[in-house]
Amino acid sequence: MVEGAGACVVRTVWRICHGQRAGASSRLRKVAAVDRPAGGRQTLGALTTVLRGSAVPYGYALTVWATHGVLTNEHGNPNVWDVVLFTVGAVAAFAMLGLVAERFGRRSPRPARGDMIRAGTIHIVAIGAAFGAATAIATIPGAIAWALGSFAATALYLSIASVELVVAERIDAERG
Repeated sequence: MVEGAGACVVRTVWRICHGQRAGASSRLRKVAAVDRPAGGRQTLGALTTVLRGSAVPYGYALTVWATHGVLTNEHGNPNVWDVVLFTVGAVAAFAMLGLVAERFGRRSPRPARGDMIRAGTIHIVAIGAAFGAATAIATIPGAIAWALGSFAATALYLSIASVELVVAERIDAERG
């Protein structure tokens, strides 16, 4: 039963990431009906909700952790003022992007169910760009690196994650 449940979860996550609804194929419907444990559909629905809601925060948490790590590697453990600068840099980037979005952006409808999950699976680009920038900034001598590193990582991650979401939405729209 456990092995069957695991196979069901793997197939369901694959379908979600590839934009297919559960039961999109009659063969998959038959296989899922055989090895899905009782309550599996509700559990997988809950997993979909959790993945959709946590994709961006999870990616951002990884970005902040990695940024702090490279700065600590170059500058040693931060003192209280370094932590304040790190926080100020991240908050400044978040506020700047919020102002730009409010001023120049248009409100878009809530993304489709699969868009957030697919965008979350490609956040490696956003995380990688933010990490790369933080790694380069970490080589700047002095405490200013703490503010600049978190600012750049926040601005890059959130901006690129937004582009990734737009790409996922367009892919979903093309599939119909």
